[in-house]
Amino acid sequence: MVKIYIKGIKHSNLSRSEIKEATNFFLSKLMSKRLSNTLTLFIKFNDKKYGYSGLCTWLDDPIRPKEFEINIRNDPEDEQLSTLAHEMVHVKQYAKGELRDLLSKPDMLVWKGARRSTIETSSQEYLDFPWEKEAFGLEKELVLALMTA
Repeated sequence: MVKIYIKGIKHSNLSRSEIKEATNFFLSKLMSKRLSNTLTLFIKFNDKKYGYSGLCTWLDDPIRPKEFEINIRNDPEDEQLSTLAHEMVHVKQYAKGELRDLLSKPDMLVWKGARRSTIETSSQEYLDFPWEKEAFGLEKELVLALMTA
């Protein structure tokens, strides 16, 4: 079973049980139960104002990681749910080896075998990255599926 640890719940507009339920639901739509059961997720809510709503970082193996930290900003409930869905897509991308960081070049990612530079990325270029297109596209589908389940 996936291990889910939640910190900073006072900065969340979702309850602990809602977060776990949504996380498990998103995982069930994104990957096999066998793969999701190997994951450990540290979901952290905070009131820091980054330039983004959420962030997914792998913590163990850069090739096919199994441990992730997901940071989510203190936003309204619907935005936090969308951010969680978005970051869970990134968990899927990393865990399946579709996306990985190139450790020898910090401003380079590998997406499905192709190297992609992220140096001096504009907002539009960021939105055009294939891993972000997938995450933004699937976040809406995942949240809708959760709401209608």
